[in-house]
Amino acid sequence: MTDDDARRDDDTPRRTADDGSGTPPDPDREATAPDREPAEPRGSAALTYGPPFLGTLLVALGLAGGVVGGYALVQAELGLCGDTTVVVYSPDATDQLTAAQPDGPGLRRFAFDDLAPGEQRAVETAVRDPADRADVEGRFVHRAAFERGVLVEYAGATRYATIASRNACLDVNPLLFPLGVTSILLGVVGILVPPVYRRLLALEVESERSRQE
Repeated sequence: MTDDDARRDDDTPRRTADDGSGTPPDPDREATAPDREPAEPRGSAALTYGPPFLGTLLVALGLAGGVVGGYALVQAELGLCGDTTVVVYSPDATDQLTAAQPDGPGLRRFAFDDLAPGEQRAVETAVRDPADRADVEGRFVHRAAFERGVLVEYAGATRYATIASRNACLDVNPLLFPLGVTSILLGVVGILVPPVYRRLLALEVESERSRQE
């Protein structure tokens, strides 16, 4: 083997030792290689779509519960319920109702003094009212009789009286209103999860890039 062959054999390992392929690495290409974006976590889709959906449901349920519960709390104070309304007919209208049966069509008769104080006030107010109606404020002792209709002796005349409307208050659990408000707040938090999550993810990407630089 000549001296030239020996020198060629000595140079071969140095050319191929860089990457094992016989091609030396290109420093410029490595320097300009783009940075890889960090992989998005697998649970990102669940965080993006799940919490807003549940949040919307919670807000809807909270609005329903809050409105009903809030109304139940203030209905009595605002006078929206509680008092039953009675209607007292005029003597002429009463005569037409009882003309076929002089003793009344199976109706119970009351003297004015036999009525409870709240019932008396309602009868007096209804007689003066143009609509012949008044609310029974206080104890409604003879409610069952008024539901069937009664004949009341008042001011020397017989008048037919009965219940015109039952303004019963809505009876709901007192916790319905605070539970509705809590549901709304939790729903808002759920709706805000995706933008907050995306913001935190962007901050994490920026932090990783700054560390690589």
